[in-house]
Amino acid sequence: FFFKQKTAYEMLRSLVGSEMCIRDRNKSLLSESEVVRLQREVDNYTKKVEHEKRRLMGIEEAYSMVQKELSEYKEEMKEIQTKGKEHEKKQKMQIKNMEHELGQTITKYNELLAKNGYLRQQIDALRKDKNNFLNVYSNICLLYTSDAADDLLCVYHGVYRILQTYNH
Repeated sequence: FFFKQKTAYEMLRSLVGSEMCIRDRNKSLLSESEVVRLQREVDNYTKKVEHEKRRLMGIEEAYSMVQKELSEYKEEMKEIQTKGKEHEKKQKMQIKNMEHELGQTITKYNELLAKNGYLRQQIDALRKDKNNFLNVYSNICLLYTSDAADDLLCVYHGVYRILQTYNH
């Protein structure tokens, strides 16, 4: 069995309060200074506990503010990451579109280069024909204005011979 330790009041319930006071009077005179000292210590400890409670409340407030700031910061970071991913996605789409446009432009450029080469060949051929025509024309003019111009058959044979020379 376990026994609970009883206080003096519980053990001597039969004593009337005045009898207890008479019996404990000598002890109470001696311990009154000790009671005051103990009361001061209790007051000091109470003050310290109250101070620690206030300090703890301040720390708890600071902790909850830091927690709140941390959660706000995390939310901001999530938003930034989401915006960053959206921005990255948009940039990738823009790059893809630009690459597609670049491919089309390169294809068109190559087609134009080929057409330009063909047109240059035609221009060169036309220049050659023009030079031939000018040579023939100048020779015909010379032939026609020369002494043989009086004989049209000679002019005809001369022009024919000149044209044969340029066609080969």
